[in-house]
Amino acid sequence: MRAILTLVVLICIGALIYGNYHWNGKLASAVGKEEAQFLNNVDNTNELESGEKELTVEDFSNLPIDNAKFIMDKYNRGEAVELVLIGSEYKTAGVQSWSGIFKDEMEQTYKNLFNISIIELSGEVTTEDVINNDLINKNLSFIPDIVILEPFLLDSNGIIGIERSLGHVETMIEDVKLINSDVFIFLQPAQPIHKAIYYPDEVAKLQSMAEDQELFYIDHWTDNWPDYNSDEFLEYIIPDTIIPNQKGHQIWADYIIGLFQNEET
Repeated sequence: MRAILTLVVLICIGALIYGNYHWNGKLASAVGKEEAQFLNNVDNTNELESGEKELTVEDFSNLPIDNAKFIMDKYNRGEAVELVLIGSEYKTAGVQSWSGIFKDEMEQTYKNLFNISIIELSGEVTTEDVINNDLINKNLSFIPDIVILEPFLLDSNGIIGIERSLGHVETMIEDVKLINSDVFIFLQPAQPIHKAIYYPDEVAKLQSMAEDQELFYIDHWTDNWPDYNSDEFLEYIIPDTIIPNQKGHQIWADYIIGLFQNEET
C-alpha cells in the first residue's frame, strides 16, 4: 500500500514539473513572437514614412556617393534631411515653378525624409545685391544639410561682369558654410535663354567653378531642355519673355527630381 502511495506521489510531482515546464515554454514562445513583431514594426517605421518603400543607397545613386550615404544615415536614424532651394522667384499666373513641383514630388515619394524649404528672392536680384544686402544670412535662419543654389547669374547678365559675379557666388557659398561647414552645396544655372550669346558662356564658367571647387553641378540644360537655339525651345517659354512656361518648369523639375530618385531601383 505504501509503495502504491509513493508511486502516486511521484507521478503527481512529475506531472506538476512537466506542466510548469510546458507552460513556461509556451509563455517564452508567445513573448518571443510579440518581441519579434515589435522589432519588425520598428524596422518598418522608416519604410512606411518614406513612401511605403524600404530605401537603400542605390535609390540615391544619381547623387555623389558621400551625399547618398549621408541621406541614408539620416534615413536609418529616422531623422529628416534639411534640403534648401535658393534662387530667383518665378511668379506666373497658372504656372507652378520648378521648385514647387520638386517639393511636391519629393514629399509624395519620401514623406518625412526630406524637410524642404524654398528661399526665392523676388524681383531682379543680382549676385551683388545678394552680397551687399547679406541676403543669404537674412533668409537662411536654420542649419541646412543640402543647399541647391541658383546663384542669380541670369539677372546679373549684362550688369555684373562674370568674374565679379563668380566671386560673389564664392561668398554665397562661404556664407552657407559658416552656418554648416559640412553642408552639401549643389550649383545650378537658371533656365536657358533663346539664342543667347554671352549668357551660355557665363553658365559654362559657373560649371567650371563648381568642378574646380568639387561642388556638384546640376546640368539641367544639357539633358532636359531642347537646344536653346532651336525653335522647339520656344515651346517651353512664355511668349515674348525669357520665363519658363509650365512645360519649361516641368522639365527643369524632372531633372532635379531624377537626381534624388533612381527609377532603376
